[in-house]
Amino acid sequence: MTTEINHRNLLLARESRGITQKALAEAIDGLNQGNLSKMEKGVLPISLDTIERIAKHLEYPVSFFYKESQNRKLNSFFYRKRVTLPNKELTKLEARFDTARIAIDELLDSVEIPEFDLPSIAVEGNITPSEVARRTRLFLGIQKGPIDNLVKTIEQHGIIVIFLEDAPEKFFGVTMFTNKAVPVIFINDDKSGDNKRFTIGHELGHLVMHLREDVYSMDEKDMDKEADAFSSEFNMPEQECRRDLLNVKYRDLPSIKMYWKLSKAAICYKAKELGTLGDSQYRYYMMQLSKSGQRKKEVEYIDIDEPSLLKKIVKVHIEDLDYSRKELENLTGLSDNDLEGILPQTRLVRPKIRIFKNWS
Repeated sequence: MTTEINHRNLLLARESRGITQKALAEAIDGLNQGNLSKMEKGVLPISLDTIERIAKHLEYPVSFFYKESQNRKLNSFFYRKRVTLPNKELTKLEARFDTARIAIDELLDSVEIPEFDLPSIAVEGNITPSEVARRTRLFLGIQKGPIDNLVKTIEQHGIIVIFLEDAPEKFFGVTMFTNKAVPVIFINDDKSGDNKRFTIGHELGHLVMHLREDVYSMDEKDMDKEADAFSSEFNMPEQECRRDLLNVKYRDLPSIKMYWKLSKAAICYKAKELGTLGDSQYRYYMMQLSKSGQRKKEVEYIDIDEPSLLKKIVKVHIEDLDYSRKELENLTGLSDNDLEGILPQTRLVRPKIRIFKNWS
């Protein structure tokens, strides 16, 4: 018996596990690499028995291989520090992005979320990235000072944030749209709170300034610089932080960090850009951070609120729509482990109370 599946998801499932074509073929009795290659390209049909054995080996529900592929592709310049990722890790990571987007679109067939309503603002003329950041804060209704509930604030405007578990160390963040035009910001869950805050601001900058504009002729480094400038101003507005950064001493950095919730390195860069820290002082401060090992991990702990929008979507399926764990796997095309990988610190059990009704 043969059955029609989405052959592109066969490739996607394999890549998401970091398994080579040869290794998968050797793991499945009666399958050779030549046939597997043809199956992944849609040239050769796949028997139901074969797809079931492949699904079991790759730890995917069989339903995953019938899901619609994600058509919205990702360009390299939408990564923060993508260039340092080896191709093998990048392929696996992008496959994980796609499986998550497939699951999100399936879940959204039965659940409405806040509409994505952030304006698209191009950088041109007097409209600098910093000005775009100030306008975005105003649009989001953010009060003066540091942003206490950063993730909650942007999720209320229809942006799904995912703290991705087991991501490569060199991955920081990326922004993508699903087929249903829902923006998703993926952030490495292993990064520190201050790093996550800056990366979210960086990705938000791409989302506001670049992702809905014709920027394909623009230099990638220039776009990343604009996103960094956006994040710096978005998280730490010049008019509000300038006084804190006047004649800033190295010993002042921890207290400034605890207030503004950004890394000491980001604070030093902000002070240099504002002219409150000279080039020689900046180099000295950065050298001190390097000597103490704080360029990789700073001493002070900064908290950040956890993503909740996707968790609420899953919970409403379990509680209000009465999905079993098996039915949820078949719906999303993801196993329990994969779902928990995009929902850190969440157990997929029936909640005792209903918290989905109020998005605020």
